Amino acid sequence: MHQPSPEYLPWQLRECAQCGADIIAPDPPVENSDFWRKRAEEARTLSERMVDAYTKVLMLGIAETYERIAASYDLIANFEQPLDTKYMGD
Repeated sequence: MHQPSPEYLPWQLRECAQCGADIIAPDPPVENSDFWRKRAEEARTLSERMVDAYTKVLMLGIAETYERIAASYDLIANFEQPLDTKYMGD
């Protein structure tokens, strides 16, 4: 199975670390809601350029999915806040 080499730029064709073949591999996950909101805005901007109605709807759906991912990371960030222990019985 092909594995991307560790030295690569995001969103580009990559080289397999094992055999040197060109492969397309996903980027590492970005655990940041701002990143996903920016991607959602990019998808909405692209949808405005779409002539075909079906393609436009697909791009808007992608934007909505990115917004949901961002909201999920916001929820995770809220759960990771430290607890205020002064109200917890010792």
